[in-house]
Amino acid sequence: MRPRFQPIKTLFLSVFFLFALEQAGLADDAFGRQVSSLPPLTDPIASTRGNGIYGRFDGPWSPRFSALYEYQSQASIHRVGVEASMLYLQSIGAYLRGRLAPGEENLKFSPLLSLGLELEPFFLLRWQNGKEVGPALLDLVVDSIGLHAGLALKLPEGSQETLSFGAEIGLGAGLPLMGQAEGLWLRTHAALLTGSQVSALIGLRLEWQMFVGDPTP
Repeated sequence: MRPRFQPIKTLFLSVFFLFALEQAGLADDAFGRQVSSLPPLTDPIASTRGNGIYGRFDGPWSPRFSALYEYQSQASIHRVGVEASMLYLQSIGAYLRGRLAPGEENLKFSPLLSLGLELEPFFLLRWQNGKEVGPALLDLVVDSIGLHAGLALKLPEGSQETLSFGAEIGLGAGLPLMGQAEGLWLRTHAALLTGSQVSALIGLRLEWQMFVGDPTP
């Protein structure tokens, strides 16, 4: 092509390139004044900081269901069981925990039932004060630290036994195995159990947490 046709060629290629950008959705008009159709590139480090919510406002109520193992220091009792709990705004709620253990005589079980309140105050306190800065795993672990207290019932195993009452108070924390609030958690707790004797409880729970209700504004 002769040199005098070079400007025409350049203009044609420029118009074609801008048209291709517009059709690909890279620009809102042919002159590329505003890029909006494709998502912006994200900083992988900044994205791990999150917004401090991590799905915890997807619903005000968070039911939790767990399978658990627990060790009682007095008489070295090993128990397995289940737990169900419900928290409001990831802060306060109630739990019901039941477990059984094989006994030493005739494979009796040592049933223990607990009903009480849970308090996990750090989420709302830290979020309102701008302390939820990530990474998400760290925020969720810190916010999971909480207290629980309630009534413990030692259920009778035979006609010669009676229902016995005690109190249970302890601490707990969790690790989100899926890196977000909803989903699978590994939780641990330690508590004191009173009654005829005072003993320590140490437990490990595999839990599924979900969120229900209208999203919190």
